[in-house]
Amino acid sequence: HKKTPTLRGFFVGKIMREFERKQEIIRKDRVNWDQAVLIGGHTDDDAMFRLTRTLTAQSIGVTILTLTNSDVRNLPGYEPDQLAKERWGEAIVSGKVAGITEVRRIEIPDGNLFKFQRQARQFVGDAVDEIKPVAIVTLHPRDPHTDHRATYRVGSAIAGNGLTHYATDTITGLDLNGR
Repeated sequence: HKKTPTLRGFFVGKIMREFERKQEIIRKDRVNWDQAVLIGGHTDDDAMFRLTRTLTAQSIGVTILTLTNSDVRNLPGYEPDQLAKERWGEAIVSGKVAGITEVRRIEIPDGNLFKFQRQARQFVGDAVDEIKPVAIVTLHPRDPHTDHRATYRVGSAIAGNGLTHYATDTITGLDLNGR
């Protein structure tokens, strides 16, 4: 008799763990523009893309998908739940400043994206099916942060062979050749 494999208690029987999803449309006037989807592991990862102004200047809207709740930063005075809520508020405010079309986030615990790539793929796949972007941009596959590498894997899986997929340079400034 074989035991059904589980991921350290994260599945109950064959039911996949569900995570809350958040969405805020910021610029309704840009919803009908062609969209580029920027996929980050954390709320502040979109800063690594540095593409928003370039894209919006070309009438390409930007939708940001964040794959964790961004609750791990050990900031004095913040409990994880409080920090996750604060980070969501920051995403909306920075989206308004940058002219982002919309922001979406799935509440996967920060630092655990590798464990929940299936849920992240579902979240990104649903968004891509709805938005029908001209391209997606992810973090670099060799980024030193495990959530960032998982973000690349999720984006790459969704892009497949039918969607243009770009990866950014890493935060360390290294290119694919380690320079």
